[in-house]
Amino acid sequence: EKFWQPKFSEIFGPTHKNISQRPTKCRWLGNWRLSFYLELYLRPIEMAAALRRKDRSNVLLINGCVYSLGDFVYVHPGGVDVLLEAVGKGGDSTDEFNRFIHSKYAHSLMESFCVWNC
Repeated sequence: EKFWQPKFSEIFGPTHKNISQRPTKCRWLGNWRLSFYLELYLRPIEMAAALRRKDRSNVLLINGCVYSLGDFVYVHPGGVDVLLEAVGKGGDSTDEFNRFIHSKYAHSLMESFCVWNC
């Protein structure tokens, strides 16, 4: 527990010792380790969905990272349809991404679109 509480705070924001004072967005499972891993799993999915709803962004979730693609969708080497199909499905696009070989340049370019990465 001494390890997990600071780690949780580092990634997800401040925590409170009193359970009633914890932020409502924090899912408390009775111990810090379980709560940490639940947040780590659910937070990117919720963030991607919220971005899609808020500004109808072209957002993808790949390997636990949330990417806001902006106008890159229209210059994607694999074509617009590939990305828009993945965006339209919502959820995790890791399997679709891993079906294709992406260059080191593509991976470095992805970093500029990342809005959430643990």
